[in-house]
Amino acid sequence: MTTNETPGNVAVAKTSVEAAGHTIDLSALPAKSISALISRGLTHYLGSEQASKVKAFKDKHEAEHPGVELAEDEITAYKTEKVAEAVKALMEGTIGSRAVGIIIDPLDKVRNQVARARVVETLKANGIKVPKGEEACEFAGGVKLTMAELIERKLAKEDEDITKEAKKIIADKTKRANAAKAQAANVATKSVDALGF
Repeated sequence: MTTNETPGNVAVAKTSVEAAGHTIDLSALPAKSISALISRGLTHYLGSEQASKVKAFKDKHEAEHPGVELAEDEITAYKTEKVAEAVKALMEGTIGSRAVGIIIDPLDKVRNQVARARVVETLKANGIKVPKGEEACEFAGGVKLTMAELIERKLAKEDEDITKEAKKIIADKTKRANAAKAQAANVATKSVDALGF
């Protein structure tokens, strides 16, 4: 497979990708956009994704050994191992080798929506303007963070609670969809009243 050089001098395996209903021409992206995407991607890949693996490791241990907690050094060693494996896959070009185009896990999508809603709620409650795009909020101490960075921090700090809420949202949506299908199967005439409108 041939690669193409983007304006930021980054070789890409494909010249375009489909994402969120849009075709993005990678070769036309400015260097600033490429850097921002790489930064966000690395933060998610080495942060949230590996943190999820560590949580799964801890949950599995708890299920197999009720009441016996893992030692901090065991957790740290596991996390270090997972991050090292992730960096190795990144450097070898095997990351995402099974994916075709860009596929977003439904749970990850809802988790991000929940985290965003919480960030917006906190900002508004404190009279801080909600940032758009690459805009950044400035906090006490001169700290500046974009919406993407705020969402990443929120996910890292409230991972378990956000995941629980996201799973409930998905379960409720699935329940409503199944109820609608069941109702549709029992409706002879698709009238407004019969469909519940």
